[in-house]
Amino acid sequence: MPPLPLLRLPNLAIHEVVKLMDPMGILMLSYTSFKTKCVIRPFLVKPDFRIVLIDNSSGQSVAFGIHGFGFSVLKINVDQENVDLPVSKFTLSTGRVISVPLSVTDQVTHWSTRYEGFIRLLQIILDTFSIKSVSWSIDNQVDESTDLLVTDWVANQGLKLLLLRVTGEKINVGVVHSLLQLFESTPQLELLGRQDFTRYFFEDYKFSRLRIHNAEWFHLSWAVHSKSVKLTVKLFDELSLNEFLLLWMGKESSVMLEHLDLVQTDGIFNISSVINGLEAVRMDKESVEDLG
Repeated sequence: MPPLPLLRLPNLAIHEVVKLMDPMGILMLSYTSFKTKCVIRPFLVKPDFRIVLIDNSSGQSVAFGIHGFGFSVLKINVDQENVDLPVSKFTLSTGRVISVPLSVTDQVTHWSTRYEGFIRLLQIILDTFSIKSVSWSIDNQVDESTDLLVTDWVANQGLKLLLLRVTGEKINVGVVHSLLQLFESTPQLELLGRQDFTRYFFEDYKFSRLRIHNAEWFHLSWAVHSKSVKLTVKLFDELSLNEFLLLWMGKESSVMLEHLDLVQTDGIFNISSVINGLEAVRMDKESVEDLG
C-alpha cells in the first residue's frame, strides 16, 4: 500500500483532517499515491467543502475550499548555495459567499460553523507551511462583512498581501481599501470587474503590477506610480494618451513605470496619431508594436 500524502504534514494537520473523515474517505486516501490528486469531503454538505492534496516532484501543493472560501498553497525547495530553502506561495479566495441575515438564528449558526471551520483549517495550513505573504482573490458579490472578517483575521496573523484580484459585477470601495492596507511595499492589483470604477482613486498607491478592465476612469498620469500597467478601455482619447507619453518620457528617472500595455476593445486605434506623439518625445518608432 502506498504511503499517505498526509504523512508529509505535521501530526496536528493529519489528526485534524483525518478525524473529519468517514471510514470510506480514509480508505480512499490510503490507496492514493503521491502523484495522485486526493479529494476529501468531510462533515459538510457536498460539494461545499473539499481538501485537495497533491504531492509531486516540484514539491507539495494543498488546496482547500469551503462554502465559497478557498485557499491553495504551493511549497517548493529552492537550492541556494547548496542549501534547500523552503518557499511557500499562498493564495486565498473569498467568492460567492451568500450573505447571512443576522436575524435568522439557524442561518447564523450555520454561517458560524462554516466560518470557524474555515479559519481552523486555514490556521493548520499556516502552521504547516512557512507563509509570509498572501495572494487574495475576492468576488465582490460577496457581502462586505465576509471579506472584512477574513481581512481582520489575515491582519492578525501578520501576513502581507502580495496580489489582490477583484472580480464581480461591482466593487465595494471599503473592502478594497481595507485590503490595500495589508499590502506589501510593492503589491500587485487587478480590477477585473465589469463596473465603471469612476469613483475609485488609487493615485496614492504604488504597485509593481496594475491591471484594470474598464479603465476609462483611470487617469494615465497615475500610471507613473506603478512599475507595470495594463489598461483595457473601449476607446482611447488620443490627445490624453499623447499628453501622458510626454509626461512619462519627461519625468525623472525615478519614475516607476517601465511597461505600459494599452488595450482598446472598440473603434479604430489611430496608431499614426500616437506615433506622431512619440516623435515629439523622441521615442524609437520601432519599439512601438502595432497589434491591430
